[in-house]
Amino acid sequence: MSIKTLVGERVKFQIDSTIDLEVDKDVEDLDHLITPYNAISYRVDDYRFLNGWPVPVPKIDVRAESFVSAAGEILSHRPHPAQVTTNADVRWIPTEESWSIDEMKWRPEDTTAYPQYVWESATDFAPTYLNDYSYRIGKEIVSRSALNFSAEENEHLWSNFVGGFEGAAGFSVLAVVSLESKFGLDNTDQDFSGLICAGHPTPGDEEIFPEPITGGTANLHLRGRYLFAEVNGSGFQQMFPVNLALTSSQPSYIGFTVSPPQVKVYMGFGVPTMQVGQFNIQGDVLPNGLNLVIGRATGDILHCADMTLFDLGLYGQPLSDEEMLTEIATLSSAFGG
Repeated sequence: MSIKTLVGERVKFQIDSTIDLEVDKDVEDLDHLITPYNAISYRVDDYRFLNGWPVPVPKIDVRAESFVSAAGEILSHRPHPAQVTTNADVRWIPTEESWSIDEMKWRPEDTTAYPQYVWESATDFAPTYLNDYSYRIGKEIVSRSALNFSAEENEHLWSNFVGGFEGAAGFSVLAVVSLESKFGLDNTDQDFSGLICAGHPTPGDEEIFPEPITGGTANLHLRGRYLFAEVNGSGFQQMFPVNLALTSSQPSYIGFTVSPPQVKVYMGFGVPTMQVGQFNIQGDVLPNGLNLVIGRATGDILHCADMTLFDLGLYGQPLSDEEMLTEIATLSSAFGG
């Protein structure tokens, strides 16, 4: 009988693996697709991070907005729109306080002067409140609250104004608005879209309905890639092209002044780029009841506009060119341009 000691030797195994990926090349144009290696976004309004875990917001808290960019973008340090004072008699700014989704009402920023000047809607037509709509001005990134109107969802507002400027022969309106379609149809897919038009509360879900207007009318339409205006049955007048406004998330300034017999329309990204068009009203001067709708045309919900509204001012007297440009320059400190 013999005893042998067995000594084990190290054995090396080599395992190769392969992965076959099936890609539908028609999904994206890979030649023009830029995909970040790693992109992370956090919304920390309701909690904070502690050692990598979300925790409740402490009683004493300091918030600092941070942004990391490889291309040199910067976060805006502009004042909040409510901190910028204009000469509007009534001004509406979308905020969590002024916009009520429960009541579907948009109240003025200053509720002491004209608290009864309220925009209203209904469950089927109410626009969407956005608290963090971001856009670029060069390398500056600006974030603002806004009301988004979807043409596909027939979203619009109507005025419920009592007293004040009703019956005014002349007035001005100044809106800060983006016409780029971010969440719905492209405005140019329709023959026309109503921006600010004469109208009353929408009677129901009928697509077309009679909507007679007593007194003067004021209408702003998008038709193709042009802005059109009409006052007191004068017929729609072509103003100027809006190609850049339809393809930029940066808001435009649209001003509308009725000063019979003259009407002026202003549009641009700021004072340096402002376009001005004008025409004369024919016939008698009609007092305007300021029965207005935002986001739809008179008499139907088929011609609603895709747009995002940041600020709206109503002036009880018509503004001069200088006064309109001064108002736009004031708003530019908050919105850019």
